[in-house]
Amino acid sequence: VFFVYYSGHGALVNNETFGLDAKFQAFNLDQFVRQLAQYPTSFVVGFFDCCRLNADFNIPSSPSVDIQGQLAVVYAYPPDVE
Repeated sequence: VFFVYYSGHGALVNNETFGLDAKFQAFNLDQFVRQLAQYPTSFVVGFFDCCRLNADFNIPSSPSVDIQGQLAVVYAYPPDVE
C-alpha cells in the first residue's frame, strides 16, 4: 500500500493535477500515482491537498474522488478553487 500526500500549490492542465514547487516548476501528480499503481501487488491512495486552478478553460472538471482499479485519488479542493 502506498499513501501519497501532497500539500501545496497546484494547477489543473488537460484534466491532470500538477504540483508546483517553490520555483513554480510543475510535476504531474496524477501520472506519479498511476505509475505506482502499475505494480501488480500495489494499492495506491493519493490525497492531493492543493488548489487546482484550471489552466485550460475548455476542459471538463475532474471529480473530487477518482477510483480506478488499484488506485484511489482524493482531491481536497474542486477545480478552480484557490
